[in-house]
Amino acid sequence: MKKNERGAIKKSLVVLLVLVLIAIIIGAVLYLKNNRQKSKTNVDIGAANSQEGTSSTQTETNSEQNVEQTTNNNEQAEGTGENNLVEEKVQLVDVNNKENVDVVDGEKINNAESITKDKEVNGFKFTNIKLQTESGVSTFTATVTNGSGKDFNGGAIKLTFKDSSGNEIANFEGWIPEIKNDESTSIDAGTTTDVVNAADMTIEML
Repeated sequence: MKKNERGAIKKSLVVLLVLVLIAIIIGAVLYLKNNRQKSKTNVDIGAANSQEGTSSTQTETNSEQNVEQTTNNNEQAEGTGENNLVEEKVQLVDVNNKENVDVVDGEKINNAESITKDKEVNGFKFTNIKLQTESGVSTFTATVTNGSGKDFNGGAIKLTFKDSSGNEIANFEGWIPEIKNDESTSIDAGTTTDVVNAADMTIEML
């Protein structure tokens, strides 16, 4: 009887040992499988992050390109606007009208003696008078000498231009800066109106 009991105990221990080994094997398999799934998940997340980073970089690049393109378009538009402005100014000057002018390199220079001759107004002498176009603008330049007997603090003048029939073409203002008595200075004034063909002019101190 004791012998049979011993045999039964041995069989029970063997079965128990087998069950433990089986449990260990199953646990190891599940552990390895779980680690593989985690590794795969991490790889997928890394790939997704990499793709997201690439997409962000591409988006930033596209945005920079769009900004650059917009800037170029704006610059082109501004350049076109400037060109149109220059053309508009040029169109104000009639180079085909050669009355009282010489045309040099597309610019008109007044040659009327009544324009270029020296003038004196209220003790101020205007010499080296030139009336010509510059890039579509009529410009008046002269040297002014203060012969009024006193220092001048500066003031405006009115320039009136007339055609050969005595009709006023246009008028505009200029400015004489501060000048001490018996000293000289240069002045200039301009208008977009084409007055360079004028036959005569007057200067009035304001």
